Amino acid sequence: MSPSLPPPRELLWVSKLETALLTSLSSAVLFCGMDLLNLFKSVVSAMLSSFPSYLKAKLFIAFRFFVGVCTIVAVPSFWLLAISSIMLGGDGINGQIVDGRFFLASHGQLTEVGKWTFFATRYLAILTIGTFIPMVLGSMLIKEIEKRSNSS
Repeated sequence: MSPSLPPPRELLWVSKLETALLTSLSSAVLFCGMDLLNLFKSVVSAMLSSFPSYLKAKLFIAFRFFVGVCTIVAVPSFWLLAISSIMLGGDGINGQIVDGRFFLASHGQLTEVGKWTFFATRYLAILTIGTFIPMVLGSMLIKEIEKRSNSS
């Protein structure tokens, strides 16, 4: 049976903030990912146009390192989140807290779990989203920069 009570008042603003951030991030990436990438590329190229070439090379190496770290974190966390969501019956991002009880959610089905399991899956989902987006956009930007440097 699914509980229908709203989350406690003190956690309501956190839940709304998380939902708003995740919704805006995923909407930006899904609906205007290429426009967002083009905007990002133009801002970066405008910023870097005044930098000396040796500094650009160092920044590019640092950026590649950052994207590499995001990739190392994003790929395993994605698979861990997928497997844990299947095994546990949902994740904490879609779940809710009702009267001090913690529920994971998946496609409208709620599964009661412990506090640590709930927050572990919630933060794993945030980690996955927070590293997956920079990994994808950064990889696309690196490919574009390498393409431009090879053509000139």
